[in-house]
Amino acid sequence: MSKAQNDKPLATVRFRVRGDPKAWQRPRFNRKTQTFYTAPQDRLWRESAWAQAFPSSPRRPFDGPIGATFVFHVRMPANWPAWRRMFYEGKPCIVKRRYDLENLVKGILDALTGTFYADDSQVFELALRREWANDEQGPGVDVEIRAYRAQPGLRAEALREKQK
Repeated sequence: MSKAQNDKPLATVRFRVRGDPKAWQRPRFNRKTQTFYTAPQDRLWRESAWAQAFPSSPRRPFDGPIGATFVFHVRMPANWPAWRRMFYEGKPCIVKRRYDLENLVKGILDALTGTFYADDSQVFELALRREWANDEQGPGVDVEIRAYRAQPGLRAEALREKQK
């Protein structure tokens, strides 16, 4: 679907999820019980994100295409002096080791599935940014979800595929 067909979103929802953003980690395998499990910190982050997003959610998940913008505000290292903190506050975060942007967005997309959209495959437009958090707001994620008009017959085709 081209964006030119549906320039204006039907609905736009904005909210902030507070707390340190956690990167998504693949499920782990327990050899003893022969089962897969999700790390507790991943589960806590997703549950917290869902709980904070729920008051802003629509009554039913959007069924059309979704556009999303995520701005991740990450905590500055504690050993940075005050002058460095003031200089980098609110600027893009370029870190080599932590905060892989791709994995950060996987966690929040999974947390919002079923609340804002039925499946994260509905997301056709994604804007991501990672910044250093300032002292007033603290770490968290600024989220904007935009719902667009579904193309005629798109939902019917998806339902037919699910029934197969």
